[in-house]
Amino acid sequence: MSEYFVIRLINDKFYSSWIKIDKKGHYTQEAKFGNLSDAANDLEGKPKIIILIPGSKVSINIAALPTRNNNNIIKMLPFLIEENTADDTNNLFFTHKFLGKGNDAVIASISKNYLNRIILKLNELNIYPTYIYSDSQGITDIPGHLTLIAEKDFTYGKIPGEQPFVIENLKLIDIWNMIPKKYKSEDLINNIILYTDESGFNRCKDEINELREKVKSVNFLKFKKGLLPGLASSLIKNPGNNFLTGEFMPETNWIELLRPWKIPISLTLLLFITNIFGNFIEMNRLKFENIGLVNQINNQCVEIFNSPNISTCETMINQQLSTTSSRLDSIGESLFLEIINAISFHIDQNISLESIIYRDNTMNLRVTTSDIATLDAFTTSIQGYERLSITIQSTNQ
Repeated sequence: MSEYFVIRLINDKFYSSWIKIDKKGHYTQEAKFGNLSDAANDLEGKPKIIILIPGSKVSINIAALPTRNNNNIIKMLPFLIEENTADDTNNLFFTHKFLGKGNDAVIASISKNYLNRIILKLNELNIYPTYIYSDSQGITDIPGHLTLIAEKDFTYGKIPGEQPFVIENLKLIDIWNMIPKKYKSEDLINNIILYTDESGFNRCKDEINELREKVKSVNFLKFKKGLLPGLASSLIKNPGNNFLTGEFMPETNWIELLRPWKIPISLTLLLFITNIFGNFIEMNRLKFENIGLVNQINNQCVEIFNSPNISTCETMINQQLSTTSSRLDSIGESLFLEIINAISFHIDQNISLESIIYRDNTMNLRVTTSDIATLDAFTTSIQGYERLSITIQSTNQ
């Protein structure tokens, strides 16, 4: 199936040519001609649809934009182009496309009424375009050449590095004479390549030799099936300014876009709902456990402190713990003094007390005696004290 279905509108009565092209720009069907309704009947599958409108309906300019904010650009475009158009800018629709990373942009403008009439006619025939371009933007740059496209009533032209132009009912030699001299140097354009269809050839065939006298060379190519294949291929490879933006942007068919994602989205949604349901069950379980624990604490408070209030219960527990701690500290101090008193009672001139360390109900004494017998006698004398358990850790003779 072709990637693109390209329709070129030739006149205001919707006489058209159309072609099917793949993504590489190669046509898979020769161009056909007929009414727009005939093109609609030839539309198969779901290719991207490109509509090319006559370049004579579009004004193209280059301007430096001070911002890349799209909302601000839309507001300033009418003022930037106001001096370059004779039309009321309120009746024009603008679209822009930046040239690289700089501030320069291609600005294309078209009558809102004309664009709206085209879109309504297309939709009436169930043609819903993906892009709408000016056909003049399909003319490619050829270094050193002025490119001309001659058709029945119009001549399209492009100077390398410049935007295309469209002129109605003017001889080729007159067009050449209109080109500024700065472009006619050896480095820019001194050659012409001319493309025509059958009607364009009949119009300008007598002018080709005259044109050859002005330039180094004129290369001439005539296409029996029209110029659409080349224009379409060029715009697929290098898109122009798309007029389907802003107020003319088509409504998105979200159902069609989401169709391929139906199963993945359904599974993701199912997992999400399952996760929420699981969390809800877990929260309820924790809630009931909390209620049960609170009830148990209340019952204990009533039994012990005769109060169902947990705060009251907590206050009373803290008071009791504080009292118990003070009592234990007092007991510890009294026992220490009692032991010191007992030891001092048995120390005489033959025993020298060098240090006492008391920690965690254990007292370490370091004493010096004249002999082992004196140490044994001291140990025996205090060992009878019921609160002490004596252990000799080491002796030095």
